Amino acid sequence: MVAEALRALEAATYLLAVGSLAVWLGLLRSRILKRQPLIEPLDRRAPFWTLAEFFLGFGLWLVCTTAAVMTVQKYFGPEDIAAAIESGGSLLPATTEGVIALSIGTLVANGLVVLCMVLQMGLYQRELLEEYGFWPRMSDLRLALIAGLALLPPVVLLASWLSSLVEYEHVVFDAIQKEPSFLVFAAMFLGTAIIAPIQEEFLFRGLLQGGAERLQRLREARLTGGPSENPPIEAVGMSAEPETIRGAEVLTWSWWPVLLSSVVFAVMHLGQGLAPIALFVLSLGLGYLYRQTGRLWPCIVVHALLNAFSLIGFGLQTAAGS
Repeated sequence: MVAEALRALEAATYLLAVGSLAVWLGLLRSRILKRQPLIEPLDRRAPFWTLAEFFLGFGLWLVCTTAAVMTVQKYFGPEDIAAAIESGGSLLPATTEGVIALSIGTLVANGLVVLCMVLQMGLYQRELLEEYGFWPRMSDLRLALIAGLALLPPVVLLASWLSSLVEYEHVVFDAIQKEPSFLVFAAMFLGTAIIAPIQEEFLFRGLLQGGAERLQRLREARLTGGPSENPPIEAVGMSAEPETIRGAEVLTWSWWPVLLSSVVFAVMHLGQGLAPIALFVLSLGLGYLYRQTGRLWPCIVVHALLNAFSLIGFGLQTAAGS
């Protein structure tokens, strides 16, 4: 059964690669040769948040995840953590229950960060979340599937080549290898393929890149003598109409917010072999997607698809080896 699933996954990989090539050939003919953007920029509400929200969210994420890991290690970890560190041993919990608890703890921490930041930013209503691209639409799913087909096969190919040079390392894969059970895989899948993409894209694309784009617009407005600030917003636009960014303006933007979010995203994955290189390429694509649309959910879906594909492949390989 596992062997058949692996063969089906391999066949699907080849089909996706062919589909990716077809998408890029279509873009070459319809967009690139005509010197048009790959994705037509959309009108959107101007971000009201700054880089301060990113640093607040990032700090909150560090505190919450550290607290979750330390709590799990206290009750499920090795008896002598200092000795484990000194010997280079794994700090993963020694039992299946501990590994599941670690996954649930980090899952709750990631979800708590997003919830706290949404509340702190005053985005209490669905209408506000929609205006700023934080609430999913059906068009987001369609765009994500096309973007994923174009972006993911090249990234997966690059990651596979890099892992042949330096072995890929990740605590989630270590946990699955340590406790190859369905419950462990399900817990890791929920945290890695669903919650983590939401939290990471919210932080790095929404808050970091969005805040940097706002900073860029303010700087350009001062240089050109335009208005130096968006209209005042009380309770996030309840009594004043937020400024709208037109698609034509997006075409004039500098690329440094995309590069900034991509570099930080890649640096956060140091220690995973050469994976930060492939993740930097992925982040450039996701950053471009967010830059052109102002929509967060296409980035979340593409990120989730990559994590899900990687986890399923590794899980099947582990099951086949065991």
